[in-house]
Amino acid sequence: MQIEISVENNLLIVEFSGNLILSELEKIRAKVRESIENSNSNVIFDMSGVDFIDSAGIGFVVSVYKTLKSNNRKFALCGLKKKPREVFSLTRLDKIIKIYDDIDTAKKEL
Repeated sequence: MQIEISVENNLLIVEFSGNLILSELEKIRAKVRESIENSNSNVIFDMSGVDFIDSAGIGFVVSVYKTLKSNNRKFALCGLKKKPREVFSLTRLDKIIKIYDDIDTAKKEL
């Protein structure tokens, strides 16, 4: 799992590549949390490079969403491939967390 974090127009963008699974989360969790805590920006997770997400990955996404929501900040996912999108649909998290097809749309909407 690799991540790239950038700030653009008051948006914190986290680009993921690899599998968002338990064994990979420890490598990225602290860096993502620190970036969010050191910013007042709304957050977009660009998931276009994620092929698979497990329950730990879902838990991480939900945790970030709850943290941001409690601080009146917006959060969105974008670029989900078929399998990860199905996971968010089956868990009905797509009804709670904003999901956009691509990064450009997510930037416009947030």
